[in-house]
Amino acid sequence: MPNGRDTCSKCGEKSILKGEISLRTSKDKELIMVVRQDHGVEKSVTLLPSICCQCGFVDFYVQDP
Repeated sequence: MPNGRDTCSKCGEKSILKGEISLRTSKDKELIMVVRQDHGVEKSVTLLPSICCQCGFVDFYVQDP
């Protein structure tokens, strides 16, 4: 997102839904995670959605990579 988490990366409007929105798998209710290698050790980082009220675009980001 170009100007922070309140601006849509597709349409550019400041219309991102506010509040806690999270992604979970349907079967086990676990959070969807991004797993990356860091010096040979796997680190899991929660994948967070950002949803635009104006155009409906859904973008994903990690809070603290």
